Amino acid sequence: MEALGIQVKERNREEGATIVITHGDGDGICSGALLKRLFPDCLVRFSRPKDLKGELRRLEGVQNLFLCDLAINEGDEQAIIEGISRIASSGTKVFFIDHHPLPPNLRVEGILGATVFHDVEASTSELVYKAFKDRLDPEGVFLALYGAIADYADNTPFVTSELTRWDKRIIYMEAAILVEALTQIRDPEYKLIILEELAQGKKPSEVPNLSFTALEGLRKEYQVYEYVRKYVTVKGDLAIVSQLPFPGYSGKAATYAAAITGAKVGLVVNLRNDRADLSLRTRSLFIDLNDLLRKITRSLGGHGGGHHQAASAQIPSESLEGFLDLLNAFIKK
Repeated sequence: MEALGIQVKERNREEGATIVITHGDGDGICSGALLKRLFPDCLVRFSRPKDLKGELRRLEGVQNLFLCDLAINEGDEQAIIEGISRIASSGTKVFFIDHHPLPPNLRVEGILGATVFHDVEASTSELVYKAFKDRLDPEGVFLALYGAIADYADNTPFVTSELTRWDKRIIYMEAAILVEALTQIRDPEYKLIILEELAQGKKPSEVPNLSFTALEGLRKEYQVYEYVRKYVTVKGDLAIVSQLPFPGYSGKAATYAAAITGAKVGLVVNLRNDRADLSLRTRSLFIDLNDLLRKITRSLGGHGGGHHQAASAQIPSESLEGFLDLLNAFIKK
């Protein structure tokens, strides 16, 4: 970070601040950058769905709270709803903006105390932009497009229409720089610098060192492809890659596994102590990975979910073979 010559300012020193809690991927960062354009002095921090209920327990004395691109995990919904309701009852304006499928027993109207923008077909960046378009400068649309492309949500009417107004090759190039760089970056402070630079109007290619980091990521992605090509195995409708030695590339490796073999679902399995971390991808419109993982993992003592065509899960290692058999059986149905 020091090489960037940018210092991260201390934030949220006063009560009444605006806080944005968002995911640390491309869509989450672009969503946060859009809100940073609206509230330049806001505090932004990154979180994950499994940490959301804990985040809410610690919050108080906030004027505006934005929760972006954070799925509500099945089993956590009651704690999250209670946390949002508690914060809202103190006078905080709470905004829940997300595109992940909600748990089966939760409806949008059940998220009490929050203003909700939810659409599983659109990226969170698109939802943020459309919700506050009247208050954003015209170039804010680029952040919405980068975030949509980063999350494979670039086929909505909004994105399709906007791409006809610009040279979409440049838009995709900028989004690719952001996505490839983020596969390399683990440091949340570095991600925060990127978010702030984007909020100030810089393109991803203009953020110091980001293009170089993206090229490093691209070179590693080709290594991931070769690893998958060499070690992928097929079991039923599943193309499986085990113990991927490239952190942050499980989703891409799962996509490659399905593409190389022609299997309906690509699956990366990483065994860590007594648990199995799983990343799944499909291009089939007839397979809902989110629904399948929610059904299967809970019966095995784990948890999982995500989107229709991209999802992840965690189960006990001893349940892995049973999981693979169940997943194949459900896909065949």
